[in-house]
Amino acid sequence: MWLVIAYEEPWTLDWLLRMAVRYLTDGRVLVFDNSRRAQARVDIERVCRDRGVPYLALPPNPIWHPNWAHGMVMTWVFRNVVRAVRPRYFTFIDQDFTPLEEIGSGTTLEKQPFYGALNIGKFSGTLGWNLWAGYCSYNFSAAHHRLLNFLNDFSRDLDTGGRNWPVLYKNFDRTQVQFAPRQKREFVDPFLPTHC
Repeated sequence: MWLVIAYEEPWTLDWLLRMAVRYLTDGRVLVFDNSRRAQARVDIERVCRDRGVPYLALPPNPIWHPNWAHGMVMTWVFRNVVRAVRPRYFTFIDQDFTPLEEIGSGTTLEKQPFYGALNIGKFSGTLGWNLWAGYCSYNFSAAHHRLLNFLNDFSRDLDTGGRNWPVLYKNFDRTQVQFAPRQKREFVDPFLPTHC
């Protein structure tokens, strides 16, 4: 199950859903709309309908900080949807996450309880690390009984999902866990002038 928290930008979601048909292989995509603007919600719902993807408009979120709001919604989705549906695996991805090759988490999640991109706190991981909230996968059997909390943990300098350190990640040796590779690539906009 692929869980997308949508926020304000229907065009990025549309691009993700277009690529998801080709590259997200193991599970259904579900969209949860955390947008503030009414028109964004209308547009995002239309994108989901056009792409045949289940859509749920979440109640207005009173939190203004984008990371806190995102973490609260992820926590709500885990506790109220994932636990009810009980999928074998579940993955949170950002709406602007663009898969460019086939992605399936099943093989890795048979060997370990979670998989995704590593995020290390300011203390080089000695006081905590977590998975980046934009791409984090879990084996349901290893996660459903834990009180997962996807809020930030400022004390460890961990972004969204950092509060899962004490309830999940601290029980594992980071050097023995496989993580998704992260690469930085530079792209040149062909429409920008080459000289100033």
